[in-house]
Amino acid sequence: MNLLRQPPDPYTAMDYLQPILTKNPKHGVAHWYMARCYQAQGHNYSSKGRKVYQQAIKHFQQAIKFDNQKNGHFWYEFGCFYRDAMQKPTEARTCFENSLNQNINLRACVDLAELDVADGNFDRARELLQQGLALVPMTRPEREQRDRLESRIQGIQAQFDA
Repeated sequence: MNLLRQPPDPYTAMDYLQPILTKNPKHGVAHWYMARCYQAQGHNYSSKGRKVYQQAIKHFQQAIKFDNQKNGHFWYEFGCFYRDAMQKPTEARTCFENSLNQNINLRACVDLAELDVADGNFDRARELLQQGLALVPMTRPEREQRDRLESRIQGIQAQFDA
């Protein structure tokens, strides 16, 4: 079951994940998937979304706690959740910063730069972009990620000249 993006049916995915978490409650990736399912469930059912989102937060926190790789991915995803689903840029910023503290990554640099541009912090945004762009994409997924982010990067850079 590929749950990396938006699970097609959160309930089906949750039925799949619950036995995994019962057997291994310290399975960081399963907690992350479960958080994504609750996020999708809350998005699809906005009337009870805030309550469902509390479950998503709990599972994001567990995913981070039990993250063996510490590559910043779970913090980054948690930040996207706060920014997009919860509309809480301050919490998103904290998560993106934590992502960078674990591992410098282009996605968190771009997202933080966008938040800084929105706040008028152009020097910090420029610094973040430089830091992220200095990472040399070595693998095909990294190059593809850079390509997907290119229009956002150009949009941020255009703000420096405005």
